[in-house]
Amino acid sequence: MNRFALAVAIFFAATGLARADGFLSDADARDALQRAMNVIASGKVERGMESLRPHTTFNSDQFASLTDQFLIIQKSASRELGKSLEAEFMCLERTGASVMRLHYLQKFEEAGIPWTFTLYRVSRDWMIIGMQQHGTLDGFYCFDESEPEGRGTGMQPIQDL
Repeated sequence: MNRFALAVAIFFAATGLARADGFLSDADARDALQRAMNVIASGKVERGMESLRPHTTFNSDQFASLTDQFLIIQKSASRELGKSLEAEFMCLERTGASVMRLHYLQKFEEAGIPWTFTLYRVSRDWMIIGMQQHGTLDGFYCFDESEPEGRGTGMQPIQDL
């Protein structure tokens, strides 16, 4: 690699403009997100978030801001809901061939906090374009996968909280 190409590669990596690594399949995304959620549920929010960083489209400032927000929410949740126990995969929703959402529930002693990850298919890879923690379980539903395309009249509420 010549010096110019090396300098350009270092510039893009340093500024956060280099292309991130996507997931090749739904299963790859689900496995990586479950691992990250397990780390987050164990109390290591920054470490869990950092494991997702290569798979997002966020620049460094956006990612740091999201991580800081999630740290504040986790500290508050621990005070109000007790100890974080585990993370549970709830469902995958798909809209067309290019957008999907994966829903997880971070369980605490007193209640749970829903997490939603929105992914967009870039070329053949899935990239995380959105991360969200919901403040309440109210309205947190997954579509019934037995219906055509996962859509229709039957939305199934999350059971056994």
